[in-house]
Amino acid sequence: MKKYKESHLRFLHDFTIPTTNNAAERYLRNYKRKQKQAISFRSFASIEDLCDGKSMLIKIRKTDGANVFQEVACRFDS
Repeated sequence: MKKYKESHLRFLHDFTIPTTNNAAERYLRNYKRKQKQAISFRSFASIEDLCDGKSMLIKIRKTDGANVFQEVACRFDS
């Protein structure tokens, strides 16, 4: 860490760099909270379905002006 000290703390000087530079970690926090609740997955496929659904919702929310309900409905219709 000493070798890359400037890189590790770059967010302190360059405000365009987020303090947490790991988007995947932020998205998995929600899933991690679900694990602590009384939810059990009966198969690995059900975990994949949950992750696919969450990633679809994240992509829709990032689209400017997108109506989440309409976009999800369109995906179920096709």
